[in-house]
Amino acid sequence: PKDDIPPSVEGTTAGMTSPAVLATTRVAGAPGVAVLTLQSAPVNLLTMEMWAGLLIALDELEADASVQALVIESGLPRAVFSAGNDLKELHPKLTTVARHAEFWRLQNTFWARLFRSRLFTIAAIRARAPPPVASSH
Repeated sequence: PKDDIPPSVEGTTAGMTSPAVLATTRVAGAPGVAVLTLQSAPVNLLTMEMWAGLLIALDELEADASVQALVIESGLPRAVFSAGNDLKELHPKLTTVARHAEFWRLQNTFWARLFRSRLFTIAAIRARAPPPVASSH
């Protein structure tokens, strides 16, 4: 799995706060439950570094046999889970072809690994959903 992580972020640890690792882990009050906290103000944009940090954290959590469940939450003071992918990573004039390809590789690798993970996973989202739109029918 370490092959999934680009050299620019390899060797960092998910439990540390650094520019390259925007997700941190801590063990919750319940045995066997780990919490992965997204902490990239102002809106937890999913940058290449965030995706790499998520892969590092997932590696560490899956390697810990005592962890059976994972809760992903936002550590922001505002009620924002994530605004999604950082559009700067996708705009041709703001990135390179290589970085664009690496961004998508990291994102897809994280999702594929999470989907087949042995960890029971929950997203703890504390933001409000928009109100329903009235139908004209």
